[in-house]
Amino acid sequence: MEAIFILLIVVIVSLIFYTRNLQKNIDKEISKYNKVKEEITVLKSELDILEACLKAEKTNGITEKEDYEIRLKEETSKQAKLKENIKTLQEDFLNKARELQDLQEKLKEEYLNKKRIEKELLDLKILVEQKEQEEARRRAEILEEKRIKGTKILAILYNIENKKRCEEAQRMIEEANELEKQRIEEERKKQDEIHKLEEERKKIEKERQDLEIQQKNKEEQELQSLQKKFKSIGARMKWKIDESDNHLYSFQNYYICEVTSNENIILDKLFALFVYGGSYKILGKYYSYNINFVCYINDIYKEYLLKIKNGYRSIEIYLGIENETKIFNKDNYKKQAKDFLFCYLESRKIKRLEDSIVSIIENGINHIKKLSIKGDSIEEKVCSALTSSNYDIEFQKSIVCAKDNDMLIVEYELPNMSNFSEVKEYKYIASSKEIRTKTYTESYIAKRYENVLYSITLRSLYEIFSIDTENEINGITFNGFVTQVNPATGIIERKCILSLQVDRQKFSQINLSQVEPKACFKALKGVSAAKLVDISPITPILTFNKKDKRFVEGKDVEVNQGTNLAAMHWEDFEHLVRELFEMEFARNGGEVRVTQASRDGGVDAIVFDPDPLRGGKIVIQAKRYTNTVGVSAVRDLYGTVINEGANSGILITTSDYGHDSYEFAKDKPLKLLNGGHLLALLHKNGRNAHINIEEAKKINEENRNS
Repeated sequence: MEAIFILLIVVIVSLIFYTRNLQKNIDKEISKYNKVKEEITVLKSELDILEACLKAEKTNGITEKEDYEIRLKEETSKQAKLKENIKTLQEDFLNKARELQDLQEKLKEEYLNKKRIEKELLDLKILVEQKEQEEARRRAEILEEKRIKGTKILAILYNIENKKRCEEAQRMIEEANELEKQRIEEERKKQDEIHKLEEERKKIEKERQDLEIQQKNKEEQELQSLQKKFKSIGARMKWKIDESDNHLYSFQNYYICEVTSNENIILDKLFALFVYGGSYKILGKYYSYNINFVCYINDIYKEYLLKIKNGYRSIEIYLGIENETKIFNKDNYKKQAKDFLFCYLESRKIKRLEDSIVSIIENGINHIKKLSIKGDSIEEKVCSALTSSNYDIEFQKSIVCAKDNDMLIVEYELPNMSNFSEVKEYKYIASSKEIRTKTYTESYIAKRYENVLYSITLRSLYEIFSIDTENEINGITFNGFVTQVNPATGIIERKCILSLQVDRQKFSQINLSQVEPKACFKALKGVSAAKLVDISPITPILTFNKKDKRFVEGKDVEVNQGTNLAAMHWEDFEHLVRELFEMEFARNGGEVRVTQASRDGGVDAIVFDPDPLRGGKIVIQAKRYTNTVGVSAVRDLYGTVINEGANSGILITTSDYGHDSYEFAKDKPLKLLNGGHLLALLHKNGRNAHINIEEAKKINEENRNS
């Protein structure tokens, strides 16, 4: 760019000097024209004298006639000299015209090649054109004067009957007229050329503007795509916006962006998006842009933690808490910065986790008001509260509750060993550019794991009793389960490793904030494995009652595309429904039992679902109807749910429900599934059938008649 700029300056200076030399030549020509003008003036005076001599000839005789001939010869000589001067002037005019044409072509070439100085070249072109017009005007005036003088001379010559001089004057006039025509034609050609140049300039300017718009739009598309990539990894990215045109701010294709993330971001994905720039292709030509990244990382409380500045050959990390800056600018600098950050962030997480482990119970007491309590039944309230209880330990919660009289039975999925790291500290060694780790001892790991599980148990009991403001329960049986892969078999197993039963009064006498979790658990007569870290199973103190004299063995029912569900035998239909829901709930460890055939529309099947969101006990009724199911059937289901102490109820039919049925089920733990839902469930589980109400009615009518 600097070379082009210097070249343009040299061109402009050259043009200035050329213009000055052109002005000097024009001034010289004007001086010559002035001399010719003076000669013509002298010629006029001599002609006047000649006229006087002619008059005197009539009176003075032959001597004066000879003198007149001598003077006529002199005049003829001067006229020839004048003609030569005019010819010289014409040649000079043509030369100057050619020079001006060459200058115009040079200006055109410079204008096309030097877009960055378009305005300067345009101004210079206008100045030259003004000079040309002024010169042409002066020449036209001179030619006009010559034509007038030639006309006068012609008249004089006609008066003195000098045919030769009359022809010469006529020729001079014709030449002057021809020169004028040439001047007009050249002027027209110049104007046409100027017009073409202007059109070309406008076309080039439009192409340049279109290209700039395409470049800006393409770059913004590329940058917005990068913004979406940051969003996909959990980081928020924003670009600095130029307020003047509402586009992304850039200086010489240098864009500025800010990235905000939390400390749990995956650094490999984050650093992979730290690119210094990019490129794109428009009309077969490649263009590039640069990006300046500034990344802010916050902690889990959304407080500012550190800042990362990504440069072309360096990465700066400013640690806000330590008020310290780390600069990485050597070979493989990006990996070094990433390794340092990994060690820094992971060590912080480990320390925070260790600090939180010793205060699990205390945090539960302090944040009891922040629990989310939803649902109508005590089971629903407890499940929602325990699910919303936050721990710094990341583990998948699974909570199932069931009330037996005034005793609440809770099955709680506790964290397994995979939820805890054995690493005590990550440290980045700058000299060797490597990561070194320190690990906990096995005894410490075992002690920590026990402390966490006992603390969760006691905290959960405190939370349950706290939200039970109506005193619906008097005691709690807490069964803690752990699910993990058995290293001996490679099979995932779910085992109960601790169980505790406690009543409200006894638990209220404990100062929970001051207890040692394991000692408190043992004092409350809790049952657990000798070492929780070994995941040895125990027998729970109390479990859900899944035994019912009404339960019978289920049977498989074959159906195909030709099976009309609305015309099936009612008992086969109930077993088909049981089979369907068994496939649906078994994925999450649920159990489905079918009851004795009763034909009375009571309980057809019961689901025991461990999923905390769907709730423990679910009653299912199946209605093989050919008519719309009335609201009375829905009321019966709701009464059955209450009597069974179930969490919810499902009514499924081959037909459909009326408006009253849907209105009654609204805001109640009931789900109404029609024939369309039934067919969708079958298809989902790889079974096919159909429902034809009219056909079923005819079959039923034939059976009654027979």
